[in-house]
Amino acid sequence: MSTTSDPRIATLMEQAERLPDSPTKVALIEEAIRIADSHTDAVEGFSLRKDLMRAATFGGAPEKALVAFTWCIGQCDRDPESFEAEDILWEYKWVVSSLRHFPQISLQQIEDAMDDMTRRYEKAGLGVRPIHKLRVRLAMHRGEGALAQKLQRSWRTAPIRWGNDCPACEQDDQVDYLIFMGKDGRAVEQAKPIIQGGMSCAEVPHVTYASLLLPLVRLGRVKEAAEHHRRGYPMIASGGDFLSEVAEHLTFLALTGNLDRGVTLLEKHLSWALETMALSRRFDFALAARLLTIRLEEAGRASVKLRLPKEFPLYREDGTYAVADLGVWFEQDARSLAEQFDKRNGTDAFARELAELRGLRQWAVEHLLSSRKDGKDRTNR
Repeated sequence: MSTTSDPRIATLMEQAERLPDSPTKVALIEEAIRIADSHTDAVEGFSLRKDLMRAATFGGAPEKALVAFTWCIGQCDRDPESFEAEDILWEYKWVVSSLRHFPQISLQQIEDAMDDMTRRYEKAGLGVRPIHKLRVRLAMHRGEGALAQKLQRSWRTAPIRWGNDCPACEQDDQVDYLIFMGKDGRAVEQAKPIIQGGMSCAEVPHVTYASLLLPLVRLGRVKEAAEHHRRGYPMIASGGDFLSEVAEHLTFLALTGNLDRGVTLLEKHLSWALETMALSRRFDFALAARLLTIRLEEAGRASVKLRLPKEFPLYREDGTYAVADLGVWFEQDARSLAEQFDKRNGTDAFARELAELRGLRQWAVEHLLSSRKDGKDRTNR
């Protein structure tokens, strides 16, 4: 094993450290890793890949975090005297959590990863509470309510020890669980320490504001939902890791009649959906975009002007798109993804979510968000 102090690595990492987690930061770290690998410097490569795992996980490229983690855990197993697995067990949570987003990763592979994580956590003397939570989230992803409820008891009763997620993440995940179980009112109450109490971390309350939008609309508390949109959307507008949360904001705008704002979000974030390899997030966006097209058609809008990326299959230079054509494309994209996930998961959860999309219109209420001129929201029932 050799070591190097190639000055190019330091220069690249200085640039990366000044950036938020993003594709640009990921690219800089990847170049630093390439240089370290060219010197066969495994120690530097290990350290840099830890940096890559964070930047990729929170910068919208979890597949790159997975590759980096696999390399690092391989080093730990091959040379445990030089590389300690305990150094990357925190990142293991991020990696295992992301596996469900990729339909090409089998359910057995996900289960094996959680079993391996459990073994390594127990060996290191860490608590397994985070692993119980990961199992709950996998059950939710598969649409298995009874199993999620059973596993949730193990999660909530497991002792809090080193290695556990931060209190804000724990609280937010409990909110998600309650929403999944159809307990909107309890979910909103559970979110109060985050929304009102200032409980926060790197992605909370960002994701919490988004997840509460539809429950608040269903509860008839549309003004609160509008305020969550105002506060929450700017927090996620520039982070590629938040595609599913963007979809929740897009759904809110579609249901409340803010169609022009919805079109703006579609235009801004479609490239994220086309580029992501985390396909469950693309599914979420396709569903929200399909709902927007349904609402546009109901409003008599036959076409819209959009600046969409050239990679979009329906791309038009003139930027004029038939709403019906967009609707067909997003529905087909969602259906294709649903088939992949349901085949992998052995359930019909994704197909059911697509089938229930039109039913969301029962919660539609006109609540036009204020313009910069008058500053007043308007609700029409």
